[in-house]
Amino acid sequence: RANAEAAVSHRRKAVDLDPHNYWYKRRLADLYQAAGEDDMVVQMYESILTEFPDKSEVLYDLLSLYLKQQKYEKALETLGDIEKITGPGEQVAGTRYDILRQLGRNEEAIKALEDFNDQFTSPSILSMMGDYYLSEYRDSLALACYEESIRTQSDYVPALLGRTEVFRTTRRYPEYFAAMDEFVDNDNVPAAAKGMYLGNLTRSLDPKIINLHRDGFNEMVDRLTEKHPSDSTILAAAGGYYYSTGQLDKGVECFKKSADLYPASLGQTVTCIQILMMTERWEEVRDRCIAAFDRFQELGVMEYLNSANYYLKDYDAVINNCRYLIAREPGNAELVKNSWTQIGDMYHLKGDSKSAFNAYDKVLKLDASYAPVLNNYAYYLSLEGKQLKKAYTMSKKTVEAEPDNATYLDTFGWILHLQGKDLEAKPFF
Repeated sequence: RANAEAAVSHRRKAVDLDPHNYWYKRRLADLYQAAGEDDMVVQMYESILTEFPDKSEVLYDLLSLYLKQQKYEKALETLGDIEKITGPGEQVAGTRYDILRQLGRNEEAIKALEDFNDQFTSPSILSMMGDYYLSEYRDSLALACYEESIRTQSDYVPALLGRTEVFRTTRRYPEYFAAMDEFVDNDNVPAAAKGMYLGNLTRSLDPKIINLHRDGFNEMVDRLTEKHPSDSTILAAAGGYYYSTGQLDKGVECFKKSADLYPASLGQTVTCIQILMMTERWEEVRDRCIAAFDRFQELGVMEYLNSANYYLKDYDAVINNCRYLIAREPGNAELVKNSWTQIGDMYHLKGDSKSAFNAYDKVLKLDASYAPVLNNYAYYLSLEGKQLKKAYTMSKKTVEAEPDNATYLDTFGWILHLQGKDLEAKPFF
């Protein structure tokens, strides 16, 4: 910080000695910007422009700062100065539209686009006009703008999607699906853009609408995966669509295919495992987890593997995995605690109470107030009718720590009942 202040001080002296030097002022503005002093940057830019009004790069930087500070009227003035130097352009027209919309001057905003469109042809401006008209429920005008934009540039994604949105919102589904076929088949539209559209559509569209037009949506998604059979974005979006519409087998196959196509991607692998877990395909979860851990050595994968082995009732596998984690990461207190907890739970399921309680003792040595283990330990002791005083003490700690946890309340009430304290137990039940 001291160095930064010294740099500003030296640069400030240079400007004072030579106040008409453009580069001294510009570099001083850079230092203020690096320090996050936007007001000083604005002050420097405004000072520069009094002497060098044609410096368009300064005007653009000043415009960005005004927009950042939400000084929209000043931004409009600066935009006008830029236009005097550079002439009309779609970037200027689009920015003016955005600023006027921020100011709530919608009629002026659309008029600015219309005036630009009367002189020039721009797919982006036409698409912005279409978006505006669509937001105003002027569907015919919106469609005309999108179609003109597409005639100007056949692969302009915002216009292609805008046109489909007109058909969808006006419930013209035969035209919507025909437009989507054109969008899907367009080789100039990036596959990622198609996948993003499908993902957004699946998340936002009313399930009733999808069910009403199920054949059309299914054909659209099938067409998309056939067109781009190895694109991960599309496979993920298609998998999400199939899964959300109850077509579980097709959905799972998309996620499995994506994971198999990109074995070096941890994200693809984990997503596939999670989907398999959600569909309770535990043997596949187990097999993929083992392969994933071999590839990535990611400890989180072992949690999924333990879940699979638990549901497959392979309790010994869970115990072995947890012992492996403890040996591998002895300094990771949280992991060690959770691993001993799972070991205890598994031994209980195997009917080996002694080993279960030994594992729980190890957890409580690490964290004497760990409520999940205190609760399980107390409950399992109560089931055996042994050491009820010890069970009572442990269970009491859990309800004091979490007085609204129904499981803990139930355990404590049960122990009180076993001790013959039904009147005390009743409020907990």
